Amino acid sequence: IAAYLVTSALRAAPADEARLASALERDVPAFLNVLRGSAVEELRIERDGLRIALRRAWQSGSAAEAVPPAQGQQPVPATAAGAVRQVDVRSQFVGVFHRAREQDGPALATEGEHVKAGQVLGVVETLGIANDIEAPVSGRLERLLVTDGQPVEYGQVLALLLPD
Repeated sequence: IAAYLVTSALRAAPADEARLASALERDVPAFLNVLRGSAVEELRIERDGLRIALRRAWQSGSAAEAVPPAQGQQPVPATAAGAVRQVDVRSQFVGVFHRAREQDGPALATEGEHVKAGQVLGVVETLGIANDIEAPVSGRLERLLVTDGQPVEYGQVLALLLPD
């Protein structure tokens, strides 16, 4: 599992550091196993004055580099060899994904189509409100990873773009 750990003790005494180390050795492997097959992005635990937060690292393409969620989606930089990687289009909402604005309407974007930055690729319906999912960069819509009517989570990768 790609995860990184943020820990802190409420008090900075040496005894607290020892308790924190013991808690990490004892509890963290079990928590990581729980996170492994789930859609949970972050888990925070507070017990006996100790706080532990586990966050799933964001992955893009085949690289396992941590990318924090951003307000707007951002393209992944080119590799050292100069090859351009795919750009993940992530949901900023929890809800149901739709390819069209209206039922039985035309799809907003199709695989293989060239899209412009800011172009709407689909919508995520949350509490009856259609929230636009926009292309973060111009390029070819390589693949849609979700189907029409599929429930989606915050931060879930919905599509892959090959930037211009």
